[in-house]
Amino acid sequence: MPDNDGTIYADLINFLQSDRNDIRESAAEAALSVATDRNHRQNLTKYDVVTPLTRLITHPGKSGYNSLAALVHLTAADDVTARAAAEDILSCGGVNRVVEVGLSYDGGCGGNGDEEEAARHVNHAVSLLSNLTRSEDGAGRLLLPFEEEEKRRRE
Repeated sequence: MPDNDGTIYADLINFLQSDRNDIRESAAEAALSVATDRNHRQNLTKYDVVTPLTRLITHPGKSGYNSLAALVHLTAADDVTARAAAEDILSCGGVNRVVEVGLSYDGGCGGNGDEEEAARHVNHAVSLLSNLTRSEDGAGRLLLPFEEEEKRRRE
């Protein structure tokens, strides 16, 4: 019997990695729409949809925003799925990406964009950062660049 879920999530991953922004936006919106359902949350993690979602969070507009929102939902609970999603995000540089969004996001319009949209994007980034740094590994990845900089200063 074919793995229909696997095929569906493989297609979702392909859409998230598309060169076309409209396709990425729709795929990120689809991921967000299922991220709150327990079974789909498990499948998003099981079929490694977390990695392409993490790569999209620095994109301006809806694809970045919906990716962040989906990841916030995936990591919000205190369960095995949330911890697995957080580990996947951490393993592909998620902390650095989230910090980048939090420190530099301007709505993609050089400061002339929708400030409300930019604020929501940053708020989701901070929420995801909070979820990721609940674990010792996540907190360590947040502090690691600062520790490395401090070591360089001492030398």
